[in-house]
Amino acid sequence: MHDYLTLEIGIESNTAMKYIKNTKHVIKTAVERGWLLTNPISGFKCSYIDPDRDILDELQLMWFSVRFKRKEASDKCCPHYGKALHN
Repeated sequence: MHDYLTLEIGIESNTAMKYIKNTKHVIKTAVERGWLLTNPISGFKCSYIDPDRDILDELQLMWFSVRFKRKEASDKCCPHYGKALHN
């Protein structure tokens, strides 16, 4: 499943693991409720690869600050419109 998601679909490993973790939870719930007899992926272990993250420079921090202020302004001006954009 992980190979399919990363190689065929093209998503990153951590994203694939999150999808698999959520799928495992849904299947586990289905087994507990009697909708499925067994959980075929119960033995699959999900892992997380800690990504290397760069420190933001001053220009990037200013860019995020401006975007955040615009979001706050749109939420104050048009609260329903802002919520629809950010949900």
